[in-house]
Amino acid sequence: MARWNSLPQEIRSMILGLLFGCFAFELQVCPSVQAVTKFLLPRQCRRRIGGATISCILERLPRLKEISLETWDVSEIYVDNYVDRFARHLFSHPEHFKNVKSMTVFQDRNEPLNAAISRQRDEFRRRFPLPTLSGEVPCHRPVLAREIAVASLSLENLSLSFTVDALDFFDQCRENWLWADLRSLTLTSRLLTCNGDSAKIHGLLQTAAQMAKRMPKLERLIIWNGGANEASAFTYRKQQHIASVTWQAKGGTKLNPEVYSTWENLHSGCFLSVEEKDTWHSITSQAAAIMCLGLEHVVDHVSLRQMQLENSIPWGDV
Repeated sequence: MARWNSLPQEIRSMILGLLFGCFAFELQVCPSVQAVTKFLLPRQCRRRIGGATISCILERLPRLKEISLETWDVSEIYVDNYVDRFARHLFSHPEHFKNVKSMTVFQDRNEPLNAAISRQRDEFRRRFPLPTLSGEVPCHRPVLAREIAVASLSLENLSLSFTVDALDFFDQCRENWLWADLRSLTLTSRLLTCNGDSAKIHGLLQTAAQMAKRMPKLERLIIWNGGANEASAFTYRKQQHIASVTWQAKGGTKLNPEVYSTWENLHSGCFLSVEEKDTWHSITSQAAAIMCLGLEHVVDHVSLRQMQLENSIPWGDV
């Protein structure tokens, strides 16, 4: 880390730009590949691959069944709304997804890295004054939420972590929609924090129960949040005539009994068990929260191991 700090500011900015820069290309002539059934874009590919490029690749994979995209939170580097533009390109061709049954999208929010980048950005602005621009990515992403909500209608498994909030996803769903084949749905929400508004949390979970009524094959629904000093998860599971609800929250936060009643009324004649659990005392990172909550399915196992190893390295004053 000392070597990094010794580099000139211009060099550090250039390195970060190369590391997370945009990467795009066009495939003018390329045959379709029948053998590929899974497409994985892992987090170790840090460059921001353009949505049009990925869409072009998917077009050549007619037997694709599973898509897994892992992106980085680059809001401290880029002020443009990359995620929304990515969605417009990626989901503008629904025919590319007609055979896809499982989709996982995970955004890595590496807290130490973002803190380091933020310090470098502030230092650069002090040395080279520029007009102030908002670097915050809006919490609400209606474009992305709408596109993914439409795509979810034909899926069996959907996991979205830190790309679209559960609130936005549900807001974009129409009253007459039916998820005929959906078996597993995993979403994140910024509401689920240690000091979150309990009324809003309860409202979100009750809304989720109403949505679940239109998912006849649903076996698992999870809404969670996690990061440094944060870990919360609401998990609903159903198998035949037995269902369970588990609430995990740091500090032993309780849910309103009305939330459980809403889920109990989801299926008549179905036995519902309820469990409330505390989390680990120390949650140091996003990866630690995932392990604590037992949500290893939200990210590729190799990527999760990478995150754990990276978080074991002391960043110091980068």
